[in-house]
Amino acid sequence: MIRNDRGDHFLLITQNDHAVLAGELAARIGNARFDGPDPREPTLLGTAMHDAGWPLHDDAPTLNAGGLPLHVMEISAPLATRVWNESAQRAAAADSYAGLLVSLHVFALSSLAVMKHQNSLDRDAARHEMFLINQFQQTEIERQEIIRPQFGLRNDLPRHIGLADPGEDHEEDRLRANLGWLRAMDGISLDLCTGKRVFDRLPEVYPRVGPVGMELTMVHLEPGVLRIDPWPFSTSTIDLVVPARRVTAAPFANVEAFRQAYAAAAVFGHRVRVVR
Repeated sequence: MIRNDRGDHFLLITQNDHAVLAGELAARIGNARFDGPDPREPTLLGTAMHDAGWPLHDDAPTLNAGGLPLHVMEISAPLATRVWNESAQRAAAADSYAGLLVSLHVFALSSLAVMKHQNSLDRDAARHEMFLINQFQQTEIERQEIIRPQFGLRNDLPRHIGLADPGEDHEEDRLRANLGWLRAMDGISLDLCTGKRVFDRLPEVYPRVGPVGMELTMVHLEPGVLRIDPWPFSTSTIDLVVPARRVTAAPFANVEAFRQAYAAAAVFGHRVRVVR
């Protein structure tokens, strides 16, 4: 769940709807400077399904310790590993290449969680969460090693967070490029949905399949409106709509009260825009 603070109310957007928005952005990639994803349809599907496991939480959303709707950036390892695993599993069931991309994406997220827990002062809690993350990572490594040979990707190459070094192999570079687009569209969609900067920078993208990548810069012009440079899309402006609900921006007494308010809130189309 994404919690967008609008002063007197929160906009709540499900992770799956945010991912579908990322897929809609990915469908518009490509111009004279940037090649689009290849293979196109599996990459678009993987981008749209990269949070496909999140209905496990968002269909019955929860609260954080302060009584506010739990935001995606506040999740614990037990929840994270459950929805990450389910996302990769659902994507792989729909398409093997899409599943490989989602598995690589959630594996990278788990590596960030490892760094967080290594710096934790609560050693007992960190040990338990690290166990769950390690267990999750082993499952994803096994998933990736089953899928990779289907697309001419070797399992005997050294890999870092699931990827071979840039320039090691053309198909590996293609995989890296497609994953770069998934991750960049994820970042753009997150910022559009939250109305503010989530990460300091977007993941690297590759204008052409090969070892040389580059960074897209992102500027918030106003909540829900972003400027991207250099421009990777096929049209000069992108206007999209993502489903959202409004709830009062105040702590809820308990999760049941929140779920009642969430269920009663009307779903509406929250408009977002990306410009060059």
